[in-house]
Amino acid sequence: LWWPKNKAAKKQRFWFRWKDIKNWKRKNYDLHNILGFYSSIFALIFSITGLFYAFFIVQATIYVIFSGGNTAYPDFSHIKTTAPIELRQESTLDKIIETVKTNYP
Repeated sequence: LWWPKNKAAKKQRFWFRWKDIKNWKRKNYDLHNILGFYSSIFALIFSITGLFYAFFIVQATIYVIFSGGNTAYPDFSHIKTTAPIELRQESTLDKIIETVKTNYP
């Protein structure tokens, strides 16, 4: 929204010079613009990685884009768990809750 149109304004928007600006309102405005611009880079990275881990369709799309159309995913079928059978069931959380309730009434 605030992308500058001429070169002089671009130079002023990407770097902050404390001595050139006398008015504190202008310093505050420029500081917010500059810090907001550079923090948006990190916000974009965080949002893309969050989408990648949260939604499979985004993960599949990124795999297809960066693999050149090859959609072969890594094979993790050879990895086996060493957890006992009773810990692999869906009722594990219920068992934990009951154990906590009996130990800490």
